[in-house]
Amino acid sequence: MGYLKKFEEEDTFINEVQTHPQYSFVLYNGTMYINNRRYEGQNLTDGTVNLYEMNVDRAGGVEKIYPWVYKDSTVTAFRTTDTETFHSAAYGDIISGTYPLTSSIERQYFSNYAAGEPAEGASDTVREAYYAARRRLLALTNTLNHYKHVSPSYDFENYNTSAVSLISVPGIIFGSAIKSGSVDLKFYYTGSLIARAQDTRKNGDLISTFGVGSGSVIGTVLYNEGFILITASGSVGALDNTAGGTALSSETDTYLGTATTDNPRWQYFGAHKSGSTFATKSIFAIEFQGTHKIPTLTMFANAREGEFNNSLNTTFISSSHTGSRDYASFTSSGGSFFEDENYSLKNTIQSPFCSHSADFAKQTYISQVGIYDNERNLLGVAKVARPVRKVEDNAYTFKLKLDL
Repeated sequence: MGYLKKFEEEDTFINEVQTHPQYSFVLYNGTMYINNRRYEGQNLTDGTVNLYEMNVDRAGGVEKIYPWVYKDSTVTAFRTTDTETFHSAAYGDIISGTYPLTSSIERQYFSNYAAGEPAEGASDTVREAYYAARRRLLALTNTLNHYKHVSPSYDFENYNTSAVSLISVPGIIFGSAIKSGSVDLKFYYTGSLIARAQDTRKNGDLISTFGVGSGSVIGTVLYNEGFILITASGSVGALDNTAGGTALSSETDTYLGTATTDNPRWQYFGAHKSGSTFATKSIFAIEFQGTHKIPTLTMFANAREGEFNNSLNTTFISSSHTGSRDYASFTSSGGSFFEDENYSLKNTIQSPFCSHSADFAKQTYISQVGIYDNERNLLGVAKVARPVRKVEDNAYTFKLKLDL
């Protein structure tokens, strides 16, 4: 292994690459689409992302890939394993999961809570009814209030008893955070854009930038946590100028999951699938950028002057060499190791002139770089697109990058 060369301290470093992938969700008539893609696989639902991209197209009856662990004293299990299943398994049993693991954005609607927040001393029944109706929203109380210094719109009192459309974005999609100022919401009715909201101030306030009520705050974004809260209740339908600027009553859709219809309102944003009745006239578009931080190991493999100009390939020895073609061998007595010093190497330098032999020079071609650990175990191989010619007067540095 004479060709192994240790990386110097300044030859390796770890940095972080930050990317902002663009996502576009379209919600219409009970179906969701991500980045204008459909039919990603027979085992995937439109509008979802697949964590490991396993079992995407494995048909029914075909054995599928699945994760598994043994139940032991470490009580290791999958998050999808319920408590009853775990405790019923004996030690040594296999606990398995399923693939594919998919996720997508989720929309939940909280109607206006007319009874209001229970007063101090209210009965347990009243309190339980309040918590049951708004439990998931109440879980964001401290998070919202934490950002009140950024904007008053984060005050939880703005959402406590109001009608709220809560859109949850899973971390598998946005990464470490949604990029500030990248959220763009568009509300379409029968194919026409009637309202749009953006975070133009980059402080989490979703401001109406098109349609009725332009300039007003219709909701907020929790960028680090992946939540969008929309609470504006005013109609965003087209204006009837003859009626003094009121919304046209003919613009209605089934936003509440029942046969009941109502005018387009921001609080209904994302209601493409509520109950058994779908909103068939409205289209909701959500665009944002995620933030993915990728740790990257960068290595500089240096081939300096006079280095790596020998080869272990037997063709490196001239065909006129009459001795052993082994680089090293053992003596017959004592088992000592020796290396032949009198090799006749092949001259691979080509002369530009006819019937003329160029002066001898050591020449090799570097086609790949191997990375080894301290125990000299091969960890990986980096290949170049075309072999690099190396003579003794040349020096090269190969830059290797590995995403961790």
